[in-house]
Amino acid sequence: MNPLLIYVLGLIMYAVGYIFLAIGLKNKEGKHSAILITLGITMIVEGLLLVIITKDPLPEVPWSFTAFILSFPIVSISTYFIVDTWREIKGIRKVVEYLHDFCPIFEEKTKKKIRNYIKRLHRSG
Repeated sequence: MNPLLIYVLGLIMYAVGYIFLAIGLKNKEGKHSAILITLGITMIVEGLLLVIITKDPLPEVPWSFTAFILSFPIVSISTYFIVDTWREIKGIRKVVEYLHDFCPIFEEKTKKKIRNYIKRLHRSG
């Protein structure tokens, strides 16, 4: 791949990452802000890596290495969504535990009453 093209691509990624980071820091709306900050930092680092690659004396940078660096934002956003989903699942589990503690249907006495009622229904029917 042409080193000049990689250099320009790195500068564009750096600029777009800086814009995302600035918008993310200015916008204080929880998830959207965190996504923009994560994407911005990742794109800044990626842009710097692409610029550093072109300063290397190698005449040609392999496309696979460039593609590997370009995949960083996708990996960072995917990781963010996986971590966010995991936190949501943990929150749902806590809610279920609270329901288990406060809902009388989960108590042993209530379970026995329900079982006995079902047994009586089967015997009479």
